[in-house]
Amino acid sequence: MLGSGAGGKKPIKEAEKLRARKAKLERVVSNSTERKKAEEAYRSLVDHSLKGLAIFQNGRVVFANQAMAEIIGYTVEEMLTSPPEKVQSFVHPDDRELVWSRHKDRLNGEELPERYEFRGIRKDGSICWVEIHASRIEYQGKPAIQAAYVDITERKKAEEALTESEENYHSIFDTANDAIFIHDLKDGTILDVNEKMLEMYGFANKKEIVGSFIGKLSSAKKPYTVEDAGKWIRKACVFCGKCGIIVK
Repeated sequence: MLGSGAGGKKPIKEAEKLRARKAKLERVVSNSTERKKAEEAYRSLVDHSLKGLAIFQNGRVVFANQAMAEIIGYTVEEMLTSPPEKVQSFVHPDDRELVWSRHKDRLNGEELPERYEFRGIRKDGSICWVEIHASRIEYQGKPAIQAAYVDITERKKAEEALTESEENYHSIFDTANDAIFIHDLKDGTILDVNEKMLEMYGFANKKEIVGSFIGKLSSAKKPYTVEDAGKWIRKACVFCGKCGIIVK
């Protein structure tokens, strides 16, 4: 009979081996396809992240996303092809020692703050402030630093503007020719006084008066008693029922 005997079993075994090999290859292809899909999904997530993401290895940028490019002003390709000297120049000269010494120490396994702030230099030469979150990782089998960046330039500008405004206010407050004092409208505690106020009342420094009740500036004689002072304050202010304090 055709296919009987030892000679007939051999083609059957070969066919089984081929089917098994085919099934294995299909699993490999399937796993490879799934892995590729996962990598593409991860890459899409990284590329659309609002944070700048980068990986540094051997002094170079080996990975960067689009958000990082927007923060620093260089394209992803420009960052990936920059030599170590150029990469170091991405950091403001006054902050390079801090940033790159921490980078080196982190690679060596030292415990360091993961979050901190520093200034960067954009491609157009302008200065940007960034907050970094850095950690040591293994990338393609070698030590590397993975970093996430948030552009905080606008926040820093707002903080600087507020500080400048406060400094201007204190300058005007302290040098005014009129005696000025600030007190808590609810309980009358003196919060601050200017130099003219100290001079007028004969106080040597602010410590002698700040924290005292406003009545300390009143005399025992009418119309300058503590009670009279309270009446004048109530006359100049109205009571705010919502927050429970006196407001002008």
